[in-house]
Amino acid sequence: MRLNVPLAHGLAALALCAAPLLVQAQANCTSPNTDADYILGDIDGTASAMHWATGLVWKRCLEGQSGSQCTDGSAQTKPWNDWMVDFMPQPFADLSNWWANFFSYAPPAMPSNPPNRLLTGDWRMAYKNELVSITENCGNNPKLNRVVFPNAQYSLSAWSGSPLVSYTSSAWYVGFYYGGSYGSDRSYDDHVRLVRAGQSFAPLASPAAKTAAAGVTTDFAPITLAPSTGSGQAWGGVRISGDGSPEFQINGAGAWVQEAIVKSGDQITVRLTAPAAGSSTAKLTLRSGQTTGSADVAILGNEAT
Repeated sequence: MRLNVPLAHGLAALALCAAPLLVQAQANCTSPNTDADYILGDIDGTASAMHWATGLVWKRCLEGQSGSQCTDGSAQTKPWNDWMVDFMPQPFADLSNWWANFFSYAPPAMPSNPPNRLLTGDWRMAYKNELVSITENCGNNPKLNRVVFPNAQYSLSAWSGSPLVSYTSSAWYVGFYYGGSYGSDRSYDDHVRLVRAGQSFAPLASPAAKTAAAGVTTDFAPITLAPSTGSGQAWGGVRISGDGSPEFQINGAGAWVQEAIVKSGDQITVRLTAPAAGSSTAKLTLRSGQTTGSADVAILGNEAT
């Protein structure tokens, strides 16, 4: 969505559309997993990272770790079913087939009416393709951007939320030594990396253009983010670029920034500074990731985001 209204000594309206990825070589990863391909932030005290290529918002720490560098607490390992009790992405019709005992392993009670976290946007286990996406073009074990995912040197693998079709004793995990996905007995203890996204965002409404004297910084009317369906939750990121030293603030408080992790319900207030002559033009880019899985049969492990 684009709105162009040139105004003398004024603030041009914002262009709301997709922007190209920033490509920047890093020590152990190239695009799409450089530092610039992520937006780092804090979500209710949880160190988080929004991946621009997929729109997904990740916990930067393995479950059990905490802190900005993931040095607080110890990374937990559990069997696949034990993690799925609390972080199942979505239920599927033959779920009980993956809840049977496997030799000496007796899973915990199968959750009753588990929520569809693909819609609610709650933290959930990442599908195998999502886990693989954060290893792409990374070298030096572990195959992760270690600025984005700190203190990960002992994480050689993590369970995904994807069962292994035709083998109800197994599920998919991702190994961070080579970055591949593999099947394993679901009784095996392993880590998890949680992710969230929920719905995609609804289209943005263009703010009204404003005029201002040269050198004056002026705020636009707040833009409220909403999920695409009008229900559920949406998570993603927002960036701003252009003329007039553009910045934005979330929910009328905190620092003025040029990028941030956001969710539906947030209000974004943009400000620009009028030039000495002509107009200032900025582009606000909102990006989210919506993952689709199989609702009625066992998940195939090739879910798309």
